[in-house]
Amino acid sequence: MNEFKIRAYGRMELAQLYSPTLTDIAAYRKMKKWISLCPGLLQRLYDLGYESKRRSFTPLEVRVIVDALGDGERNRGGLCGIKRCFMVAKPMLYER
Repeated sequence: MNEFKIRAYGRMELAQLYSPTLTDIAAYRKMKKWISLCPGLLQRLYDLGYESKRRSFTPLEVRVIVDALGDGERNRGGLCGIKRCFMVAKPMLYER
């Protein structure tokens, strides 16, 4: 398995790592929903200069998203996305 690399990603490219079985736009909408539901994540992105109309995420924005939602590559089939945002205990305890 390849290690997830923090770099600039297109918004649909990053979304596909979280939802590879969905179409690009459906995966993006799902990730966008997760970002909006994850406590404090959207505000943190705005604080970093995020603009919703931009078609890509900077490496720093990707780091913040991955810290909140998990790494789509590593968590495929396991714990990822919005469930990770609301966990009180350490996420590593619940990963498969």
